[in-house]
Amino acid sequence: MAIELKITLSDEQAQEIARYIVNGGMLDKLLEKKELPLDQQYLSVKEVASLTGQTTTTIHSHIKKGLLKAKKLGGLIKITRQDLKDYANG
Repeated sequence: MAIELKITLSDEQAQEIARYIVNGGMLDKLLEKKELPLDQQYLSVKEVASLTGQTTTTIHSHIKKGLLKAKKLGGLIKITRQDLKDYANG
């Protein structure tokens, strides 16, 4: 049986969840790209949304608001693992 659950979070609540994931060490377990420095490990918006439990719309919104740094590489929006940690730590 599948259950669909929709939760609306404020920007602050979404950042708190991201902070919990990063500070609890869950991000390191979810990401196996440890061979490169954090500022050279790129994640897609979809990956960041999945890791933080947010929607891609929320991630795009936080990028647009300047809450989360991102770069355009080859026409795709990418977030470094370091920028994700900085975002989670406010």
